[in-house]
Amino acid sequence: MSDAEKLCGEYQYLVGQSFAKKGDTVIECVTIVPFDEVSKKRFLIFYYLFNNAESALSQEYKGLLYDILVIARSVSDEHELLQEDLYTWVTQNKSLIGHDSEVAGKVNVAAKRH
Repeated sequence: MSDAEKLCGEYQYLVGQSFAKKGDTVIECVTIVPFDEVSKKRFLIFYYLFNNAESALSQEYKGLLYDILVIARSVSDEHELLQEDLYTWVTQNKSLIGHDSEVAGKVNVAAKRH
């Protein structure tokens, strides 16, 4: 999990930025999540309930593979959460973060290590 922790730490600067070009969602969390889809969905339910990524991750997941998720919340509707894996988000939003394609490449290389 140390690769995931390192990569997650490198992208904490995204917190507080817009999630998308349109809409009123703001990134509130860049966090480590379970890799498989079922566990990831359970994580998101716990995240929604606890509003805390560490608590959500510690609930039930005992796996060894992890992903990194960008989670955003609507400013106008606190119940609206959006999420995207870090690689996809960076690839689709290079203009929002002001970096070139090296960012997406770096995320892609790190994600393949998991």
